Formats: sequence, C-alpha cells, structure tokens
Amino acid sequence: MIGTNGGDRVDTVNTMLADLPSFSASRTVKSPLAGAVTFENWKVLDDLEQEAGRAQDRPRRKVPNI
Repeated sequence: MIGTNGGDRVDTVNTMLADLPSFSASRTVKSPLAGAVTFENWKVLDDLEQEAGRAQDRPRRKVPNI
C-alpha cells in the first residue's frame, strides 16, 4: 500500500527500492491470470453446481475448491 501523503509515499517507495536487491532474478513471478478459469471450464463447473443443487432442491450447490 502506498501512503496518501507525500512523505509516506516517498518512504514507502524508498523501502521497496531498498528491498529490491534481496529478490533473486531467477525468482518466478506468478501471473495474476495464472490458474484462471476459461469460459468453457466455467460453464462445465456451472452445470455441475446447478445439477448438484437440483438434487438438494436448490438453484445450485457451490463447489468450494476446484
């Protein structure tokens, strides 16, 4: 989080820059979309949740983990 006033912003960025050398260049950066569900996969999951819900007289039964 970056501070809301000038002094906090400068301190935060300076701290981040000071930490930068401790990160390895070989370190893998995970994409924010890694593990994203495609529309096709979501549709399969949606159908399964609705089917499980019908068995319990509900609109759907959510799958907590994929």
